[in-house]
Amino acid sequence: MNARGTIIACSCDDNCIYFFSVFSRTLLRTIYAHSNTITSLEFNADGSKLVSSSTDGYCRIWDCGSGNCIFTRHPLSDNAPMSFSCFFLTFSVSSSFSPNGRYVLLSYLKRGLAIWCLEHDAIEKLGAVRDRTKGDS
Repeated sequence: MNARGTIIACSCDDNCIYFFSVFSRTLLRTIYAHSNTITSLEFNADGSKLVSSSTDGYCRIWDCGSGNCIFTRHPLSDNAPMSFSCFFLTFSVSSSFSPNGRYVLLSYLKRGLAIWCLEHDAIEKLGAVRDRTKGDS
């Protein structure tokens, strides 16, 4: 739900993002967003953008007014550093805007974390998160 509580974004098994009006309970827009299951959706602070992540490996940022994709990132893209490409061998499971909307935190199935700087379209690997419940040290 956006910060004003007026629009809900959701996804189904068809890899689309649906925008619904809370007040009129009507479908406002459908975006054919990903080629596989969408795992995460989040509005930025002012509700003008939505970030999505998917098991197709992509993280995308959408303009909520037009429905257009304004940024797309994949961890194995050509401009990602080699260490980053080797680190993330699986799909994006979560994405979240920073409070100022300039960064997106990405998390991946193999417990990898990265920060995507939207201003410079650059990703920096933060490292792996260890699972303490399985005896990792």
